[in-house]
Amino acid sequence: MMSSARDMIAESVKRIFEERVDTKLQRDAEEGHWQASLWKLVEESGFTRVLTPEKLGGTGGGWTDAYPVMHAVGYWRVPLPIVETMIGNDLLARAGLDVNDGAVGLIQQDGQGSLNLALEGKQLRVSGLAKSVPWGRNAQTFVLSGQVDGRQVIARLNPGKQIAVHREGHNMAKEHRDHIRFDGCAAEEFAYADELLTEEAVKTHGALGRAIAISGAAESALAQSVRYSTERVQFGRAIARFQAIQHMLAVFACETTSAVVASEAACDSMHKKNPRNQIAVAKIKAGQAAGVGARIAHQVHGAFGMTYEHTLHFATRRMWAWRSEYGSESTWAEEIGAQAIRRGGENFWADVTARSAA
Repeated sequence: MMSSARDMIAESVKRIFEERVDTKLQRDAEEGHWQASLWKLVEESGFTRVLTPEKLGGTGGGWTDAYPVMHAVGYWRVPLPIVETMIGNDLLARAGLDVNDGAVGLIQQDGQGSLNLALEGKQLRVSGLAKSVPWGRNAQTFVLSGQVDGRQVIARLNPGKQIAVHREGHNMAKEHRDHIRFDGCAAEEFAYADELLTEEAVKTHGALGRAIAISGAAESALAQSVRYSTERVQFGRAIARFQAIQHMLAVFACETTSAVVASEAACDSMHKKNPRNQIAVAKIKAGQAAGVGARIAHQVHGAFGMTYEHTLHFATRRMWAWRSEYGSESTWAEEIGAQAIRRGGENFWADVTARSAA
């Protein structure tokens, strides 16, 4: 049963996005225009601080309360960094750092040497290039997860002279994905987070955020496909009456439901000791739903659904783009497989059926 708080959040976010996110707004965003009025409304409504404690101006909710907002971002194809800002504010608050207004850019140190963190006394300095940062050019705060001297850290950095957009870019959905250059930039604040957050905090939390959003986009594409199949008449009857179409839509529905259930299960595990495995499963299932679901959606719509004039692509391009962000399904599957090998065959069934410890 959903909590009353979650119900109210879901109703509020649905009302706002249903009224304001239309094809005109989405196409305007894809031309590179920041949707300032919608962003202001989102912040004023408190959506970006659902995970933030009340004492810091937030709602004080958990991931189950954040789920309807992140799901709605996918369902309504909202071209704003709402998921990123929710996660960034949550990580800052949990690390005991200040939470500011404005859009957040999430950065995970990738371990490939492109981004270096070093201590100078009590000051953390960041140098190098952060690649494909979601909404980097629009960020008013950067939240960085990385390692210093073998310890996990969370840092808050504000744009300035030592932080610059190295190259503007976008993903398949034409959402901003920018390379950000750090020239020995001093973090505004940082905190050690070994005991507070899971390993690779930005990547891990970002993966769950993407899984939830993909689930929303998949449900949107499924609803659109079902509706179209009842309206499109071929050989004297609606194509929804053809068994082949019914079978494809049933497969799409199964994949979408699996992604939704896995994402909600991962949200339920976020207050427990080690939610990373549940998050991995959610991202894998969401990626599978993105691949299968988007293909079926376009098959049902036929050639008409491949045109830019049709609105289906606003969902399917996001599904394709998001499945590779914060780790693809193959990346997370390899991690689960490696863990199973380390644990050994005698522990496999117990690990599969065990719940995370509180």
